[in-house]
Amino acid sequence: MAVQELPSIHLFRPQGPDRVAIVSVTRATHPNSFMIHVARGARRGKLTTGGSYGPVAEGLVAERYAEIVHSLRAEGFRTAGFFASIAALKHKNAGVRARAAARLGWMREPEAVPAIIDALPKAVDDVCVMVDALGVLGDPQAIPVARQYAARKLLSRRRSGAEALRNLGDSEGLADVKNRALERLPATVRAELEPLDMEQHSQIGGKPQSIEKLVQAILAAPLRDRGLAIDTLYEIATPSATLAALAAIEKSAFDQPHFWRYAKSVHKRAMLRRDFVAFGLLAHAFEARGRASAGTTAKVKSGYDGEEKKMRIFGRATQNYLRRATWRYLRRLARHAPKSYAHAAAEVILRYGPEDLSEPSGRFGALSGCYAFVRVLFGGGDRFQLDGRSMRFKFRSSKHVTPPAGAREEAYPWLWDEEPKAYLRVLTAARLVDAHAFAAPKIAGPFRNVLHAASADEVIALLDAPYDRTVDLGVSELERRFDPENPDYILLTKLITSARDPVRELGQRWMRLTAPLWTRDIDRSLAFLRLPEGSSRALAAELLIAHIAGAGPESRRALAAAVLDVLRSPEAAQGDHDAIGRVARIALASELGALLSTDDLMALIQSGSGAAKALAGDLLGRRPEALGDIGTEHVLALAQSAVASVRGAARALLLGAVEDLKRDPELLFMLVESEWDDTRAFAFDLIRERINLDALGLDGVIGLCDSNRLDVQDFGKSLVSRHINEGAGGFAVEEVLSRLIQHPHPNMRGFALDLAVRYLRPGFVQLAKVEPLCRAILFDLWPSLKAKRTVLDFLTARGLADEGQAEIAARILSEYVHTKGRADFERVMEALVRIGLEHPSVASAVRVLVPAEASPIAAEKGGAP
Repeated sequence: MAVQELPSIHLFRPQGPDRVAIVSVTRATHPNSFMIHVARGARRGKLTTGGSYGPVAEGLVAERYAEIVHSLRAEGFRTAGFFASIAALKHKNAGVRARAAARLGWMREPEAVPAIIDALPKAVDDVCVMVDALGVLGDPQAIPVARQYAARKLLSRRRSGAEALRNLGDSEGLADVKNRALERLPATVRAELEPLDMEQHSQIGGKPQSIEKLVQAILAAPLRDRGLAIDTLYEIATPSATLAALAAIEKSAFDQPHFWRYAKSVHKRAMLRRDFVAFGLLAHAFEARGRASAGTTAKVKSGYDGEEKKMRIFGRATQNYLRRATWRYLRRLARHAPKSYAHAAAEVILRYGPEDLSEPSGRFGALSGCYAFVRVLFGGGDRFQLDGRSMRFKFRSSKHVTPPAGAREEAYPWLWDEEPKAYLRVLTAARLVDAHAFAAPKIAGPFRNVLHAASADEVIALLDAPYDRTVDLGVSELERRFDPENPDYILLTKLITSARDPVRELGQRWMRLTAPLWTRDIDRSLAFLRLPEGSSRALAAELLIAHIAGAGPESRRALAAAVLDVLRSPEAAQGDHDAIGRVARIALASELGALLSTDDLMALIQSGSGAAKALAGDLLGRRPEALGDIGTEHVLALAQSAVASVRGAARALLLGAVEDLKRDPELLFMLVESEWDDTRAFAFDLIRERINLDALGLDGVIGLCDSNRLDVQDFGKSLVSRHINEGAGGFAVEEVLSRLIQHPHPNMRGFALDLAVRYLRPGFVQLAKVEPLCRAILFDLWPSLKAKRTVLDFLTARGLADEGQAEIAARILSEYVHTKGRADFERVMEALVRIGLEHPSVASAVRVLVPAEASPIAAEKGGAP
């Protein structure tokens, strides 16, 4: 115990010449030594006797101080206020009795227990405070009383009794409390809680996904039951129940009639059991929610007398009371439990974040609305003053905006220094720069040893801080701990799997530095290859591949066997084998090829992970002899695999099955119609270079043109264009056109039209064969402009050639002119006119008048010439 933890203590006794005694400690003139002073007298203003002890070496001060206080207590002295509080327990006013009981609890004077127990039978409104005090005092003689109240139905009585039993350490009584609490839980919540309490993980709060299920069950409960469920879970107090209760309360609105009383109950429980995490969470939540809500008014049933009353729920007065209550509780900790103050204060201030800051206005700064934050970090200075009406802090003047250099403004600075771990707690979780600016210099300076003793998780958390100096502390500490020649792999794994980029990047740098060590360890290598973090997993694969290149045959074979064992097992999660598969394919293919038969490869392709299939595909592609074992049809099925390397293997094997494909072109169409681009491209090359046209025939080529895939149609078109009119071995235009003119796809219609324009023989018989094609293009709902105009030009040219073709062309164009678009009207009319002039006897939608017919008509309209 350090000297600063020994404040002056004021003692009192009701009888004797000296009724007041004060014990204090001051620094002596000798280095590293102190003086203990005792002043005694009839009253505080008249301390006439006493003495000083010392100098006492720093290491012995606490022991000597305790001896002196103990000797004074043996003379009948007690903590100042003890006797007055005992007397006040008999006061007729319940408020006076309650405050007296609370003071006795904070004093931790065991002699107060019988007096409080004696006062309980006459207590009414002060019962809960007395029971709370009995729990805090910790005397086992209070257990029967606490058990009695823990079984009550009234929430306040039941809460005080249960928390008293917890503070008294009554495991038997707490077991009964838990059983009764479980009965109060909704069935859906109890169903999610019971497995968690049975899990091994319940020691640390259960698995996150399981806790989330419990939280969702709480939030799904009816509003009238939700608050009770949360308070009951917090009463049960197992790690899982506590975590779920706090998570659920964070996600609930406080200004709801049937919820608020239970939120208050959890807050009171947190203070009684000194659960500073819950206290800090709720203290901040009350303040933060109060900025957005003025509360609601509702008619609720009183838990005290059972009457329904119209009450304000979470109103402004309640919010302000709770803000003050937070600071009042912290002050009492500072006075009566100084070792706890800094830890409780840390949990409060670390909850504040950027969302709590206000827009500065006048003397009201950004922190003006952060009541507890300012109290804790600036309560020891004089720069801020409280505006009681708004409960906001403002600077005393414009001069006080800038903090004084070197001054400590936090409240109770010596208590922070006596518990320096609280500084570290602030740095690991605080979200406001002001909190880091307060704690970082202490950890960087006189309390650096706290950082040296911190856990890996605590140090890693520093790297995510919003304050550069805190991040630097974390980096420097990790650098200090890390030895590339003897790495801490647990720490390294935490770093390389972190979700935070700076942390992970540092770990990956260390991963490179230590690669010469861990790459020689098969188990370690495989563990790194299966990390849950993708970029670290990929880096491990890269580093291991580089190491394998220089490894000996025995090492390579041993690693290959271990890799194969992993690839044959199911993936723990999708992608778990990816990095291992990459190492296997790039660096261990020959060794794995020697270990795997063709049947083994097929088994991996059938049921292995994606990485295992990729590896098997690579290895199978290197075995042309496997075609005989597998069979052409099975290889064709492999060509449809979703794994690229398996498709690649199938393509390699199919190069040896050309004769089978020639005999049965249907097998080719399985490749041509594949959903995979690379498989179709392979089929095109195979047909173009290795399969002659005789094997396909016109039916096969037209089958390609009939495909729904554009690239297959285009390939079919290229074959037709290449082999049309090649003589005895080529395709006849008329036969090709007869097969294509009814094709529904615009892509093939255009091709068929091009063939007709280029190769169709003269005569109306030939033109009649392509009439359906011309109509399909012209009357398409979404026609191609180029194809449509090509048809118009084609029909015009054919119609001018002879009268038979003119009749067909005129008939088609006459029908089209009635459905024409404005852009085509002139073209169609011109075509019909030209055909009519060339072949006057051909009927069409346009009547062409020759000069001999025009003269009588003109004479009728205009008279004699």
